[in-house]
Amino acid sequence: MAAQTGRWDEVVLLGEQALDLGLSPEDRVEWMPFLKGYAITGNAERLEQTAKRVVGDKPLRVQACEMLRAIQQPLDADVREVIDASYCRGSN
Repeated sequence: MAAQTGRWDEVVLLGEQALDLGLSPEDRVEWMPFLKGYAITGNAERLEQTAKRVVGDKPLRVQACEMLRAIQQPLDADVREVIDASYCRGSN
């Protein structure tokens, strides 16, 4: 619900709580709202760390690249760098 209503700080908080409990989604596509939350809130470090869980699946990596590049809000330079290097490499 938080992602659907654009409450990105809450999305990030929920993701952190899940990680602290040792939880992670069975389907890697479920990382998408968290990726968007990390990007929008400027958390380049967590965005980069989460790439390791996503980029091994090429179709998912391409989907993540497209989603992250489509974000309309201004993003920090560090976040854009992580998007390009970790999610969109070779997808120009």
